[in-house]
Amino acid sequence: MENPQIIEFDGHKFRRSKTNPKYYYADIYNGTGKAGRKKKALHHAIWEKATGQKLEKGQCIHHRDGNTFNNTPENLERMHRSEHQRKHNAIMFANPEYRAQNKRHLEEMQNKAKDWHKSKVGRAWHKNHWHESIGKSIVPIEKVCKQCGKTYIGKQKRGDFCHNRCWQKHRRIARLQQHL
Repeated sequence: MENPQIIEFDGHKFRRSKTNPKYYYADIYNGTGKAGRKKKALHHAIWEKATGQKLEKGQCIHHRDGNTFNNTPENLERMHRSEHQRKHNAIMFANPEYRAQNKRHLEEMQNKAKDWHKSKVGRAWHKNHWHESIGKSIVPIEKVCKQCGKTYIGKQKRGDFCHNRCWQKHRRIARLQQHL
């Protein structure tokens, strides 16, 4: 059976979405001009009409049998978006082909991210981002090195050593004391 392009429900025409043809949407107007126009999904309208309740922010409607064209009230279930996503992820990741495809995609994206971070543009972006977000809040303060006892001006909030050499020496000594 072919699914129609338009379904009439509760005085509104719900059209099949061009971007996601598994769902139907209607433009609902509240009489206040262009700003009063709102898209509503057919399965949301059916659930609201059947239960007499409105969906709250962060909630969505789940099709229990997985068939998005089965919009009978018994097949529709209200749940939080995060719970809904978890439910669908569990189903998708149970499929070994989907997991393998997802792993390949992740590896490809990781390689692209590594290349970008190594590039001049990536390094420049991170340097600028650090200065804009964190660098402004760091106030230089006078500190005493944990290793050599020398006074120095710290540029980071959590630096305990005046130099990398002092930090390395501190680690070596701590490691030796651990083995004694």
